[in-house]
Amino acid sequence: MKKIYFASSNLNKFTELKEQLEGVCELLMPTKQLTVDEDGQTFQENAYKKAKAYFDHFQKPVIADDSGLCVHSLPNLLGVHSARFEPELNYPQKCQALINLMQGQEDRSASFVCVLCYYASESSHFFFEGKLLGQIGQQIAGDGGFGYDPVFYPDQGDSTRSLAQQVEWKQAHSHRALATAQLRQFLTH
Repeated sequence: MKKIYFASSNLNKFTELKEQLEGVCELLMPTKQLTVDEDGQTFQENAYKKAKAYFDHFQKPVIADDSGLCVHSLPNLLGVHSARFEPELNYPQKCQALINLMQGQEDRSASFVCVLCYYASESSHFFFEGKLLGQIGQQIAGDGGFGYDPVFYPDQGDSTRSLAQQVEWKQAHSHRALATAQLRQFLTH
């Protein structure tokens, strides 16, 4: 089975991807974490930068993920900058800060976006994108998942519950699951 490195130190993302790619490849967490400046303007640019840096260092096929929460009424606030929003806060605090910012907003529409870059060589790299539409809730709900899951209510599935309350559903239907399904199909054909 093909061994592929995961270009990240995020154990939550690694666990999701490893489970979703089971039987297709052996996803490995690198022994050394690299610092990559994620200054791209798009998820695709950042995923590519991470994948290329890890490939250059390890000389092995790599999967990199760049993902984030896009809030349509706050277009420049999160997106590719999701992890850097309110950097001194932990994620429960970031979720509360986002809810506070959204007070009185009628348009609460949002989307989670994930771009995966599979980097097999200098001349062979591919992108896979998944998007999950939803709404920013009025309160934090649930203790499953990670990141902004407790404030994101998907339009599909049970729209009355946050992603943090629907962990099994998320594993099969999230932005990362949609991108990974495309990658999985690519790796098996």
